[in-house]
Amino acid sequence: MRRFSMQEGEIEKKFEAMEKEIALAAEELQTLKRDQREARDVLLLELEAMRRCLLHLHPEFEECYGKLKAEVIQEVDPEEL
Repeated sequence: MRRFSMQEGEIEKKFEAMEKEIALAAEELQTLKRDQREARDVLLLELEAMRRCLLHLHPEFEECYGKLKAEVIQEVDPEEL
């Protein structure tokens, strides 16, 4: 009977260690997600500033951009950039 208790204790310790590892991994994942959201937001703000600058400098930009965007979507593989 004593042998069984030792096995239970070992299993409990391993289970607790696994729980801690999972909690740490979850925290790391949340940090990565937050960092990615922040990076995305910075990029979106930069793009919007560039769009507004182009509109200011070239009022015809909006019309031209739609045509160029359609071409790029057909011709460019984003994974190759």
